[in-house]
Amino acid sequence: MGFREAIASVFRKYAEFDGRARRSEYWYFVLFNVLIYVVLIVASRLILLAGVSGGSVRSVNAAVGSFGLIYVLYGVYGLATIVPSLALCCRRLHDIGRPGPYMLFVLIPVVGWIFVLIWVLQEGDHGPNQYGPDPKQRATLNIPVREHHYSPRQYNGGGNDYDSATQSIQRVQAPAAAPAPGTTVYLEGIAGCFSGHRIPVRGTVVAGRNPGCGIRFPQDTHGVSHQHCQFRVNGSSLVVTDVGSSFGTFVNDRRLLPNQPVKLTGGDTVLLGSRKQGFRVL
Repeated sequence: MGFREAIASVFRKYAEFDGRARRSEYWYFVLFNVLIYVVLIVASRLILLAGVSGGSVRSVNAAVGSFGLIYVLYGVYGLATIVPSLALCCRRLHDIGRPGPYMLFVLIPVVGWIFVLIWVLQEGDHGPNQYGPDPKQRATLNIPVREHHYSPRQYNGGGNDYDSATQSIQRVQAPAAAPAPGTTVYLEGIAGCFSGHRIPVRGTVVAGRNPGCGIRFPQDTHGVSHQHCQFRVNGSSLVVTDVGSSFGTFVNDRRLLPNQPVKLTGGDTVLLGSRKQGFRVL
């Protein structure tokens, strides 16, 4: 993000506290404010100096009046940029996965501003997080996938298990409205615990850290809720629903609304919390 683009973005999102902001957007706006203040201060000093050097009472009075006007402009600009500055700081903290109110750490004497400075200097989270998509719009991961298919088994509604060294995939029994047996859609792990594996989905399967989830993540998996999202086969298509996860479910970098099903097509990516855990629909 360039200088002009960053300044335009800040003022366009004048009071927008939601979403994320890149480091470049934040620090270009800091630079812009510094330049404005330097110009105003230098201009006020030059005007006052010119008035004094003029030697006449009239020139001194004119200089003092201009000097006062510049300081009024200085104060007006400061008041006008309070809201966008706070909103920008909030979005910058969101970019590293921290709540916006953390900016209030600056109120802690001596050390508070150091914490905030360290945070706003950090690189943002790669991929979507709980506050929105990646503002850098990084390209979709293209991780080489090693061929692996789970052994086909007869689904009988009893909860067949697929175990590996790092995770187990347990089928969650489909509801009465599930499609007829035999309809299978595959998910391909592109990042995280299931990277490189192809997972068959029939009926309804829940992904999360709960032991009863059909696609079960280890308990220490960051960014994945106990019950994160639900995959449901609808005819020959797959539908995904965020079931109220804390970190969000993203389809092609767009965060889903809770409990609002979205139909998937082949090639769509589904990310759980961030790009660290994700699947592609085959």
